[in-house]
Amino acid sequence: MKVHVFRCKCQGWNNKYVVVCIDAEKFTENEARAQFIAKTGFTEKSNGQDYPFTYYEYEGNKYYKVGYWGVYDSDNLPDLNY
Repeated sequence: MKVHVFRCKCQGWNNKYVVVCIDAEKFTENEARAQFIAKTGFTEKSNGQDYPFTYYEYEGNKYYKVGYWGVYDSDNLPDLNY
């Protein structure tokens, strides 16, 4: 099966990334990208002011960065653990 491959930075300070695959036979590249909904969150700085940031939500998970890597066979995914 062909899948669109995304490398996504997880929420938090640990710099953890995960690979998210979306069925390329059901979704075009643009439709797959649109699955990641951009939202605005806020974090409080040490001066007490809120600082806005953008995150992306997909299936209830929050990601701070989403990179598109292309279409791959699901049994031959690229090694994105770096």
